[in-house]
Amino acid sequence: MSVPPEVLDIVRQWAEKAEHDLRNAEHTLQLQDDCPFDTVCFHAQQCAEKYLKALLTLHGVHFPRAHDLTELHARLADRCQLNFPLDHLKNLNPYAVEMRYPGLAEPIDRAEAENAVAMARAVRAAVRSHLHPPSVLMVNTRLITARLYGFIDTAYLAGRDPRKLAGELIAGGVDMIQVRAKQQTHAARVELGLAVVGAAFPHNVPVIINDDIEAAFECGADGVHLGQEDWAAIPREQRVARLANMRLVGLSTHSLEQALQAERDGADYIGVGPVFATGTKPGVKPVGLELVRQVAPRVQIPFFAIGGITLSNVDHVRAGGATRVAVVSAILNAPDVKEAAAEFKRRLS
Repeated sequence: MSVPPEVLDIVRQWAEKAEHDLRNAEHTLQLQDDCPFDTVCFHAQQCAEKYLKALLTLHGVHFPRAHDLTELHARLADRCQLNFPLDHLKNLNPYAVEMRYPGLAEPIDRAEAENAVAMARAVRAAVRSHLHPPSVLMVNTRLITARLYGFIDTAYLAGRDPRKLAGELIAGGVDMIQVRAKQQTHAARVELGLAVVGAAFPHNVPVIINDDIEAAFECGADGVHLGQEDWAAIPREQRVARLANMRLVGLSTHSLEQALQAERDGADYIGVGPVFATGTKPGVKPVGLELVRQVAPRVQIPFFAIGGITLSNVDHVRAGGATRVAVVSAILNAPDVKEAAAEFKRRLS
């Protein structure tokens, strides 16, 4: 089947959002205390609907009104050759009722929440097997294949145009870009984020905003990166709601226990460091290569070694078990940003 690239882009966006909703549902279900089961079910239902929209879009079929499940069932069978039980599809609707109309639905318990998540996983499995391969190039895939994490840091801009600088990073092979503007206002972070997102979007490079969740949402970034203090400051029961619009959430970690806890908390990736002394974290004691060696065999999610990494020591970092690195000053302060990024990428390939 020949599919126009613009259609695949739409399908990929639906699939990315579906994965995000399912992760939110699964993460909320893992919470042991005061778990909002209606939120679990709502995200599970949203995941299932978005995956079905991805499949129908791929086949040139408009998604019917949410309540018209009989029509949806017919279209899936006729145009997409996906024979999903109608009773299974009918489970999609009740889960959203309590979130949309509080107080009008019966209370949702853990068993119902677990069933909702199981239903969402089943829809994902069935639909993904029918999706055209290029359509499942989701944010997760871009993260998994990422090796070099670059930065647009206002402390190192030195008057340069951030959009142009982001273009140089991308041309050099950076796989992800974090926007860091610690001393700037919220409005300035949004403006900076918009510039970087504008440069990165055509190249399918994820953009992450440091610390400011609302700025990440407002500028259309792929996610947010939080430090240990920022993460701890968000009450556990509020994390899903606060991060609902983030496709990627990264956390900084400085010990093996923090790395393992970040994984348990549902982080998509972690930063491990500072490996060496660095001007971006003055006064912070380096964790050394020993922590990289400890984390590498124990943590299953992607991790980036960060802090004082240069072309002179990146090979040692790799030898310690890191396959991904995040680099700030060694690239941004280089005479040729594009070439510096390219050399780091060559060392990581």
